Amino acid sequence: MYAEMVKNAELHGADLVVCRNKRIYPERVVDGSTDKVVVYRKPLEMLIQCLKDEEEILIQQAAWNKLYAKELLEDESFPVGKWYEDVAFSARILSKTKVGVYVDKALYDYVCVREGSIMNQGITMRTFTDWIPAYMEKEAYLETLPD
Repeated sequence: MYAEMVKNAELHGADLVVCRNKRIYPERVVDGSTDKVVVYRKPLEMLIQCLKDEEEILIQQAAWNKLYAKELLEDESFPVGKWYEDVAFSARILSKTKVGVYVDKALYDYVCVREGSIMNQGITMRTFTDWIPAYMEKEAYLETLPD
């Protein structure tokens, strides 16, 4: 995974590389890979694509399918003890990306039904204490960006 992402970072001078993931369920595997590579060179272009949340270019707000240049991570951290910590983090990182690359190859296996995963918990108290505030923080951040 990282060898492919480093290769694309170096090839395109990117400070962020994102790959597709394979979604693994007990009864099937979903892999929409096309092997295309999309390079983003305009400010906010990669963030806008992520916000579209389209299956054909699946950037996502997750932290685990990305390779970051060190400079992007300066002054960034995850809140301790919070779930959904990557929601606002990813918006901030994507907004700072100067050159981003999307590799439409499933380099990461995401197991969708996994015992103990917060994604399989349904609505819990953490939905109200962590999920909703994370999205509110993201929305507040997005409102500070130029049109």
